[in-house]
Amino acid sequence: MLCAGQVPDWDTWTAHHKTLEEYAKANGCHSMQVWGRRGWERRLRHLESNKGKPYQLLYHVYNMEI
Repeated sequence: MLCAGQVPDWDTWTAHHKTLEEYAKANGCHSMQVWGRRGWERRLRHLESNKGKPYQLLYHVYNMEI
């Protein structure tokens, strides 16, 4: 999955986060990742999986257990 756009478009993308999580789980995934620059940390910090797990910074790769 690739995500790009302008800052004003951010809420449009995050509104679909739970849909992406359910799709990943239905396809046997155990985590979701965002690969990007450090600035993503600010945007991802409020998102949590259904288990209450946040994304974690791993080499500028953000991982969320689902």
